Amino acid sequence: MNLLARSQKKAIENEIRFKLAFVVFVLIVFWASIFLVLEYSMILYLKIQIPALESSIETGKGTEASKDVRLVESDIESLNNMLSKIGLIQKGGIQNLPKLLKRIGEITPAGADLDQVIFSVNSISLAGIADFRSDVLEFKEMLENEDFCDNLNAPIVPLKEQDVKFTFNCSRLSK
Repeated sequence: MNLLARSQKKAIENEIRFKLAFVVFVLIVFWASIFLVLEYSMILYLKIQIPALESSIETGKGTEASKDVRLVESDIESLNNMLSKIGLIQKGGIQNLPKLLKRIGEITPAGADLDQVIFSVNSISLAGIADFRSDVLEFKEMLENEDFCDNLNAPIVPLKEQDVKFTFNCSRLSK
């Protein structure tokens, strides 16, 4: 190229520049057309998907609301069951439940902790843990001497010396 005349060099350079500009223009047009086709297809896709998504969101909100309603209904049902149990207990002879609970608290030895007190129509079940075996035996004697507990069922298993778990059942309650 160095051996060519200056005018020929300029002509070749112009031709190369023209070809380069043409290639760049063709590439820009090509990529712009691809971009426009992609953009158009995305717009069509979103026009179809947005209404479908909105309806599924509305359906989901309805499902969430129905879940909440079912949860509240189950809570109400369990509360009604508990209230009916309380009604049965009151009909079954335990008329003064607070005084009975207070008395059980008074006779419970200092080393014994009640974890569970279950009232039913004809029985009371007391479960807990005591520091020593002597606390369990003392609690058993106190329950046997109470007038609200006629028939006491106590565990016959050998008791440990410390950290004794116990369960007492009064199978018949006096009125």
